[in-house]
Parts: sequence; structure tokens; C-alpha cells
Amino acid sequence: MTIARQYVIHARQGHEGKLRDALARLADLVRPTAGCNGVTVLQDTSDPRRFLFTEIWDSVDAHKNAQNPRAHAFLLEILPWYEGPPEGAYYTRLLSV
Repeated sequence: MTIARQYVIHARQGHEGKLRDALARLADLVRPTAGCNGVTVLQDTSDPRRFLFTEIWDSVDAHKNAQNPRAHAFLLEILPWYEGPPEGAYYTRLLSV
């Protein structure tokens, strides 16, 4: 069953632009991972420090077993621009119109 893994990420004050660009690059690195069916990055219009990073995976196991050293290394580089750890959760699709 296809699932979505969504993260709510807050940028440190003054790092919104750098984090926005970095999350776009991270999406490009994650997208070709086996089992990944796409990535969406959104920035909150009322709070430019708040981002949604959503990955679509074949399954929860596909996400948990994903091997992508380049994406992981890049994620470690940009973590200092995060305001605390991201909030993450798995979702199933109920409806698409």
C-alpha cells in the first residue's frame, strides 16, 4: 500500500531562504531512491519558517529500509538550520480528487 511520510520542519530564524533551497535539493536527492514515488516541498504562506516535506513511498517498510547515503549526508549538513527536530508521521491516502 502506498503511503506518505510527512515532516513538519521549522527553520531557525534567518535561515528560511537557505532551508527552502536546501529542502528542494534534498527532494531531488530523495526522489530517485528505490521505493520512493515522489516528494513535495511546501512553505507556509503565513509563516515562512514552516515547511512541509512529503515523501510518497511504496510502503512503510520501503521508507524504513531506504538506502540513500547522499541524501542522508546532505540532511546532516542542513540540520543546523532546523529549529528543533521535525515532526514526522506516516499517512495513508483516503481520497484524491
